Amino acid sequence: MIAPEGGTSVAPVRPGRSIIRSGFEAHIRRGAEAGWKAAQATQAVAGPALTAVGFTAAGVAKKTLASRWQSGLGSVARGSTFSRLQSLGARGGLPVLVVAGVGLAVGGIACAISYLSESAAKEKDDESSARRDEANLLE
Repeated sequence: MIAPEGGTSVAPVRPGRSIIRSGFEAHIRRGAEAGWKAAQATQAVAGPALTAVGFTAAGVAKKTLASRWQSGLGSVARGSTFSRLQSLGARGGLPVLVVAGVGLAVGGIACAISYLSESAAKEKDDESSARRDEANLLE
C-alpha cells in the first residue's frame, strides 16, 4: 500500500488490472446502455419536435405555434428563448454536446440506480438470512 500526503493508504494499480471495484462493471454497462439510448432518443425527437411547432431550417413556419409566439413578441431579442429555438430549428436539432450531456446524465443516473437497487436487494437478503439463522438458534 502507498500512503499519500494525507496519510490514507491507496492500493497501487497494476498494469492490466481494473481500478473499478469488482462487480461494478455491470452497473457501468447498464448506465452506458441507458445513456446511449437516451442520447439517440433525444437526437431523434428534437429535430422533428422543433419542426412540428414551427421552427424550421427555412425560418418560422406560417400558421404554427412558433409563428403565433413570434407575432406576440414583435421584435425578437438576441439570445432569447425564441431566438435559441429558431437557431436550433435552423440547424435541424440539438448540438452534439447537448445530446451527449443528456446521455451522460441519464447514464450516470441509471448506473447509480442499478448499483443502489442491487445493494438494497443484497441488504434485504442479508437481513432475511440473519433472521433465519436467529430462528434456527432459538429452536
